[in-house]
Amino acid sequence: MKGKIQVILPIGIVLLLSACGGIYSSSTLKQDPVAASSHSSIVQSHIRFLESINSGLDGFKGIGKATLRTNSIRQTMTTAWMASGADKLRVEVLAPTGSPAFTFSSDGKWIYLLSHQPSRFYKKRADGNSLQDLFQIPVRPGDMTFLLGGRVPLRKHRFQSVEPQQKAKIPVDSVIGNTPSADTILVLKDFFGNVVQRIQVNLPDKRVVQVEFFHSDGTLAYRVLFRHFRRAGNYRVPSEIRFADDGTAEVTLRTRKYWTDVPVAPSRFILSAPSKTQS
Repeated sequence: MKGKIQVILPIGIVLLLSACGGIYSSSTLKQDPVAASSHSSIVQSHIRFLESINSGLDGFKGIGKATLRTNSIRQTMTTAWMASGADKLRVEVLAPTGSPAFTFSSDGKWIYLLSHQPSRFYKKRADGNSLQDLFQIPVRPGDMTFLLGGRVPLRKHRFQSVEPQQKAKIPVDSVIGNTPSADTILVLKDFFGNVVQRIQVNLPDKRVVQVEFFHSDGTLAYRVLFRHFRRAGNYRVPSEIRFADDGTAEVTLRTRKYWTDVPVAPSRFILSAPSKTQS
């Protein structure tokens, strides 16, 4: 019996090593170090480009029209917003009469929602929470601040790569429609290899076309399409931007006026419950 064990163990080790050898393909083992270095350089050039977009833009304000589509319902509302830093945002949605219908705000710590007619007030912590209850799409307040400023918030990731647009096979969104062509896709993945973000970039034109955000389970959270841009001060900002989930909801924001480098007091992003009036 002992002799059989001594024979089986070496055979098992040989089989295990041969199986493990299959994990590493010949292309991995014989990877061209020059090609690997070149790819790393391309990845870093994408990240540097994304980090440089409107990097000096701090306080800004805008006004425009927001159109919400969810299933067969469509609503268009006049919307005004102001933002500061990386996580402070305030959005006013106006009624047809021009008076405020509701106000959303985030100071980086809390998310506030004030409904004016009827008068209601909500408050919850900003960490990990999205604006799905408000816009039907799970966009975070900090992400919204970046995107309205023409910037791209980069998710925490462990691995990064660049793929040609054809290889990435980003689906054409049935809600958004045809996507303008771009040359490369920056793919960000977590420690387990799950995609957390895909960013469609046209480096020759220095333009971001589309950004996709994913849940931790790998399913699509939402995608953002930069349809058109305009000049505002020293910056190139979106004049039309669309947010869409997996096909059931879409928010399109069209900018009419845009002001940059506008100082905004931090207190403007803090909302309080309305005081009760005496009858």
